[in-house]
Amino acid sequence: SSSAYPRSAPSMVSADAVMDSLHDLVSDQLKVVSYKWASRHFGLPADDAKRLLKDFAHANSGKVKVVYLLSGWTKEAAPRHVVSLVRDVAVETARSLLGAVSSQHVYSLQPCIPKDPSELHSSDLI
Repeated sequence: SSSAYPRSAPSMVSADAVMDSLHDLVSDQLKVVSYKWASRHFGLPADDAKRLLKDFAHANSGKVKVVYLLSGWTKEAAPRHVVSLVRDVAVETARSLLGAVSSQHVYSLQPCIPKDPSELHSSDLI
């Protein structure tokens, strides 16, 4: 099905076209793709880019690695707000360390977890 996500610009980008591009970038070119880059590249609102990355990750479970942005309040006597980038396999553990989760969304997709975390930031520049 060739559905489109709502966006601000008058022209629409189809979800299928984005999924094809993501497959080419992550699976064939072995790139790290962040929601920020996808938002800018495809002209989508950030929330739509996050949703598309989540859909792609779900459709390609086991074939791509996902890094989530997780934010929330610690369980300490004087709670503090923390923001972390967490691998898909560690999300539940990271959530359990928080008293309250404020936000969780796909930060990036990649064929494997980079050895150098700075690659996640530089993914905004691919």
